Amino acid sequence: MFFHTFNKIRTKLGIIMEANLQKVFNNTNYSSQKKKKNFNF
Repeated sequence: MFFHTFNKIRTKLGIIMEANLQKVFNNTNYSSQKKKKNFNF
């Protein structure tokens, strides 16, 4: 559901906003990976 909406929004916003969203997702993925590493004992 989320990705369907995201794809519609991404098409409207265009390349610049897509690049900004990509940065946000990269940062989110990076932080979640750091959290996962913290839980590995």
